[in-house]
Amino acid sequence: DTIHELLKRGITCSGGLMLGFDFHDRVNIQEDINYYVACEMTNHQISRVSPFPGTPLWYRLKEEDRLNDIPWVDQSFYGVGMKYRNFEPHELEALILEGYRKFYETWGPTVMRQLKVELNGYEWCRASNNKLLRQERAGLHHEGAQLLYPLLKSCEYFAPNGLVRRKIRQTQERYIKLFGQPLRSQEVMSYFVLAEAFRAKLQEAIDSRNRHPKQEPFKVYIYEKNGQGKNGVPYKI
Repeated sequence: DTIHELLKRGITCSGGLMLGFDFHDRVNIQEDINYYVACEMTNHQISRVSPFPGTPLWYRLKEEDRLNDIPWVDQSFYGVGMKYRNFEPHELEALILEGYRKFYETWGPTVMRQLKVELNGYEWCRASNNKLLRQERAGLHHEGAQLLYPLLKSCEYFAPNGLVRRKIRQTQERYIKLFGQPLRSQEVMSYFVLAEAFRAKLQEAIDSRNRHPKQEPFKVYIYEKNGQGKNGVPYKI
């Protein structure tokens, strides 16, 4: 209820869900995923419980002999740093992907949820007795909605199912009701984005990005004791 009230006021909500706690079993973990999806976070992340060295969880698992001996560079929210009580690592990976799929197939892409927040915020602020909200804040939501509108056509065309497609069309109708017909520049940009979406889909089918993984260079941040002056960055790379 709190999250939905924030969204209604035009406040973006970001959320995260970790899977693989000791209390998770094959029933309640699905309940947690469904509850999380129902929250309709504007943007979100799903990962698995990972013990980072130096944390209380890490020390507890060390005492229980449940830590895996892996190098520090492999420690992450998607790493396999521990032995889970009720799941194998590959099971949690499958559940993470299932959670992302459910979220997408229920609410659609993130940009559409953000557009909905902008429309919510505009309506809420325009109805406010506060002059600052009614004029300044509402204007910011209007600008945000205008910037996102050109993505509607592509999101609707590539929607994962009819439910999401209907929600996107309803969002478009709501936009027109609030702001009138889109500008010619927005329509032109809509077709440009759609063309780019088709190009990206074709590129992915012919030569997937997964075939060319990028190896990021290793960086070390050295923090100087006295910094680099009053306004300087206190570290060098």
